[in-house]
Amino acid sequence: MNSNRLPLRLILGTTVAAALMATTIGAAGATTTTGRTLEAKRVQCLSEIDRRVQALGVVETRIDAMPRLTAEQKAAEDANLQSTTATLNSVNRPAVTAATDRASLEAACHAVYADVRVFVVVLPQILNTVKIDLLNSFLGKLRAVSVEKAAAGQDTSSADARIAAADASISEAAAATASVTVARFNADPDATMAVWRNVHSQLMSAFVGLLTAGGELRAL
Repeated sequence: MNSNRLPLRLILGTTVAAALMATTIGAAGATTTTGRTLEAKRVQCLSEIDRRVQALGVVETRIDAMPRLTAEQKAAEDANLQSTTATLNSVNRPAVTAATDRASLEAACHAVYADVRVFVVVLPQILNTVKIDLLNSFLGKLRAVSVEKAAAGQDTSSADARIAAADASISEAAAATASVTVARFNADPDATMAVWRNVHSQLMSAFVGLLTAGGELRAL
């Protein structure tokens, strides 16, 4: 046996073995890291679902406690809130839980935002609808008072004009609120946020107008 070749074979064998071991360890480490990253992402997405479900529940509790809403109005808003909650729990949560790779998990997580839009579509739509219901109730009461005052010979023209303007603002806000959809937001988020700002402005204008009309009617 050539004494010069033995060390070379040993060195080569050891080097190959070390390389194979390093490759194996590296692959195992990468798998573990990927697995940990995947689970961290899953936890984050499930937390986002929980945050949305909690927010929907808080709003439902507040709506149910509002004395000026009718039972029918509360039931309608509760149904919308519960439908969204059901989607999050029965569609989005299982999809996130069942995802087995990064691509499927990313898609499932993206759907929590893009397919539901709790904070920029669902909740603003419901809360604006509640405001519209309350303002319409207030408006109806003022109209009844105005009719009584007019029947008694009082000049209610100024209050009536304010009530009519408020009615128009409320109707415009209601139409705009109903026009917002998840698809519309996804297509143009900035335009949708502009709609919400306009709705807020219309409802505030109506509220101030009705308060002023009420003051005028009380002064008659």
